[in-house]
Amino acid sequence: MTRLDDLNITYQESKRSERSIDELFSQLESEILGTLYYLRNGSESAALASFDSLRARCEKYAQSGEVDNFRVLIFRIIYNEASSQRKTDWMKLKRRRSSANLSSECPLEDSEGHKKEQSVRDVILQTPFDDRAVFLLRQNGGLTYEQISKTVGESVENVKSRMRRTLTAITAALAPSGASSEA
Repeated sequence: MTRLDDLNITYQESKRSERSIDELFSQLESEILGTLYYLRNGSESAALASFDSLRARCEKYAQSGEVDNFRVLIFRIIYNEASSQRKTDWMKLKRRRSSANLSSECPLEDSEGHKKEQSVRDVILQTPFDDRAVFLLRQNGGLTYEQISKTVGESVENVKSRMRRTLTAITAALAPSGASSEA
């Protein structure tokens, strides 16, 4: 009987963790999709496909019971997959560079004409990948500098420098033209 009771508890705990994963993904959906979008170089379809894959991977981790902080896990997986995809994309780009017509246009172009929002999107997409990843892990993921440091494999000082560079670029993009000379 004890063994059957243990199985029931394990089953109930696994159902509870699946519910908590669903709740976490519901709460963080916009942050996760935004991070995926920008780390996938503005590809909305890649972000949506990655979202479903990410959810499935997190459910497997939930069943294993080895994870203390799913929020950190989610954004670590996003970063690792984006880094891997970036390398693959770079190799593909090198092969077809001469014939490709590359465009930096964002597929989520703002129909209302919010130029500031579009310029922030452009700045984020033009920011070097490592700086962009740090920014998104901090802003969308809510990770601490220490957690980001472990995720990207750099010192906390480097992580803070990357964050500072990205924030400076965004601030410059939002500043009215000619404002930099008025200091």
